[in-house]
Amino acid sequence: MSERQEIADKGAKEAFDLVESLALAEGVECEVKALPGKPCEVLTGISDSYDLLICGSVGRTGLTKLMGSVSKELVKCAKCPVLVIR
Repeated sequence: MSERQEIADKGAKEAFDLVESLALAEGVECEVKALPGKPCEVLTGISDSYDLLICGSVGRTGLTKLMGSVSKELVKCAKCPVLVIR
């Protein structure tokens, strides 16, 4: 595994741990997953199994937009509600 990937994985784990601990502290059931593949395809594919998907509004494209391409497509295609957070 490359150093860059290790840093990304560590950052993702820290973010997931924080979200999970905040949800649990509020009594909210939360399932945190990291899945391989294209984000929108993967999330749309599993969206019928969940009550809500939460995603960020701007991705890593570097483009200044109101919503990132993944969140924009997810809102259109998901089979459950999507909460987009800036």
